[in-house]
Amino acid sequence: MSTGELSFGRKFREADGVDARLGLEREDQRRGELGAVDTILEKALVRALVGERVVKLGERQDDEGVELVGFEEGEIATLNSHFDVETMESRGAWALPERETIVGGTVNLAWWMGQEARFVSSLAGDERRKSTLRENPGAVFVWSALAPVFEVLAIPHELRSAKVGKADVDAQEKRWAELDLLLDACEMEMTDALAPFRPRGGWPHMSASERTAARLGLVAAWKQNASAEAAARLRMWSIGGLVDRFYSKARKSTPNSRQVMTKVHWRPLVAYFGGDWLSFLRYLGEEPSASEEIATSLPEPRLYVAGEERAKAAAEAAGVDSAELELMLSSFFGGGDPSSPVERRVEVLKKTWAEVDGLHAAQVPGGQNMWGLLDERDDPFDDRWDGYVFGLHRQLLSPELNEEINGQWGTSVIGRAPDRLVTRILPHAGALDALGPALAFWHTISLAAFGNTEGLTYFDYGLVDIAGKYTDELDAMEALGHPVDRVFFKDLTAAAHRLGEPEGAGGETTSHEVAPGISIELTVSGGQPRGRRSGFEQLRDVVTGHRRAWAAEHLDGYLKARWEADLRGGAEAFNRRLQAKGKPPTVKQVISESKPTIDRWFGGDVGGFLGSIGQKGPAGSPTYERIMPEDVYAFGEAVHRNLGLVEVPEVSDWQDTAAVSAHNAARQHNNYRHYAAANAYEYVQRWEALGRKPEMKEVPGGKGAMKWLNENNLDAAWRQFAKAIDDAIHAAEPVQIRRADSAGTPAPNSATEAEDPKSLDSPSPSQPGKGLFRRLLGR
Repeated sequence: MSTGELSFGRKFREADGVDARLGLEREDQRRGELGAVDTILEKALVRALVGERVVKLGERQDDEGVELVGFEEGEIATLNSHFDVETMESRGAWALPERETIVGGTVNLAWWMGQEARFVSSLAGDERRKSTLRENPGAVFVWSALAPVFEVLAIPHELRSAKVGKADVDAQEKRWAELDLLLDACEMEMTDALAPFRPRGGWPHMSASERTAARLGLVAAWKQNASAEAAARLRMWSIGGLVDRFYSKARKSTPNSRQVMTKVHWRPLVAYFGGDWLSFLRYLGEEPSASEEIATSLPEPRLYVAGEERAKAAAEAAGVDSAELELMLSSFFGGGDPSSPVERRVEVLKKTWAEVDGLHAAQVPGGQNMWGLLDERDDPFDDRWDGYVFGLHRQLLSPELNEEINGQWGTSVIGRAPDRLVTRILPHAGALDALGPALAFWHTISLAAFGNTEGLTYFDYGLVDIAGKYTDELDAMEALGHPVDRVFFKDLTAAAHRLGEPEGAGGETTSHEVAPGISIELTVSGGQPRGRRSGFEQLRDVVTGHRRAWAAEHLDGYLKARWEADLRGGAEAFNRRLQAKGKPPTVKQVISESKPTIDRWFGGDVGGFLGSIGQKGPAGSPTYERIMPEDVYAFGEAVHRNLGLVEVPEVSDWQDTAAVSAHNAARQHNNYRHYAAANAYEYVQRWEALGRKPEMKEVPGGKGAMKWLNENNLDAAWRQFAKAIDDAIHAAEPVQIRRADSAGTPAPNSATEAEDPKSLDSPSPSQPGKGLFRRLLGR
């Protein structure tokens, strides 16, 4: 810290109140180029206070859509530049979260009050989405600059709506104190408007109309306080919190960014300094700490997934015996195999592609529908979908391939137990996931061609606009550098236009009298043909020809691009957290960041994944003790039965209310047990992870599932549930307990010493170890 004349930051800290701080800033002209962002922000604050809409979130299924409303084109350009995450990371802002909840409803509260005051709690409360911040500057702007202000201003509304009955007296008082400090500091007079909301203000005794009037009074008070000067004070209040935090850590010397910054304080640093710690220090007039380390880029990942042949060539050049090399490779990669876990899985994926391709190429009209071949729905128990065939791979894929898929994708990892593996319920869905958008596209196109010509109730949409339906898959393939030739769609469209006319619709037609003398007819196809069309062979051959041409040119490169993208993404996540915290992430944090990659290419083995990106991992192979029955489809059905099904009585007369009531009650009883039984898979996975039977609170969704069985006695329901699972397991075919080292899962680097799994003592990512073995791997 400077010891002579007081820095601007010191003067700022000692200034009496927000107005004095604001005056100092203006007098010293501290904001410079950042003043343009301040102007836009302050204008947005005023607009929101007076009841204008300033942000619009996408539909519920669109997490990423964040639109800034009412901003000029130049303002949007300035905000896009200032709130760009990649730019911030180039200045060292590696601790920024990947995703955050964007609370648009709070920012727009005054606007919502003007739209529908009675239902504002629901309407505004629904306007919140978990959004990715990268390449989404509008979301960053709302999260960092607007929302923090309105989260405090809207405390009265929040405590009397979303938080009603959830915040105890102490919590409420703490929140009210936060609001009062802001109002006092920014000289915002709202005493009368706040009175109905405060404790002992009479809120519980108010009518609905009186509560609506109180909320209208709240936003009217906002409007009365809306001015350019008030907005400047609110900005200064936000900056002041960060400045105060800095000097609270500056007792003897200048603190570094990791000592100062918390998740809360990242928001004002992003909003007012573009996430640039050095810019903040320049604002304060302070020199960086001697211990400050700011990385402006992440190191290039080094991947250790070398081919065996390449390693042999390098070993020969280094004079290493081939037998010794195989032992080294087997030790490094685990599984008693000198090939890497990634390479082993790539080979199985190629076999999977070949067999699926052959099945589709040989399909004939009226033949086997192949929806369910690879457990596409990734759900072993939901039977609501007509035409979907559970476990179809057992009939159509070779036993050898099924065994290999089970070996490579039969296990997974959960953060609760990083040193153990759990059974992946549907390994074939894991293989489909690893093959990614390419097989998803080509397989589904073939399903659509078959369903369209067979007149089935699924995949029966038109084939002439198929490119628009698969935009995500096509874009993903193109991004990996392996696009689909657009000529395919022209050829498919031409073949679709040559299809024959539909035959007579199939299905069962029934007539129901809905009123005396009035009947309606319903035709239910139930997944059966409802009008076949000739010409399937034309579609099949077009799809097969293009699929095989694509695979011949792209499949090898595509699979390499898939695993490289996953591993590089995992390495980047590891290095980003390392830069943000100054220490390697814990094993659980690695799982949280990279679980799909760990499951996809390493069967859940965290050590194998970390070794592949040049980082230390847990010593030894993870434990795997399988409890899940081999036939997971039959297991779910058995648990359903064991929970106590009842016979559903037929209804001969739908005017008989007693018969209809009994029918509905029986169906509801069975449905409730179906909903509860669906949680049996999570139960068994937690059992495998913990090494013991789990408690209700240890199973995700466990408490909610028990409400389906007995909402009045959850403990009794849990005992019933656990017994139903035990009985289903004991009645199932016994399974061979497969340990991790025999299940095709990799072992971590044998040179890694035993360590606390909670911490990873890793070498610097920019200086990975480079001994003989790593040189043999060619990295």
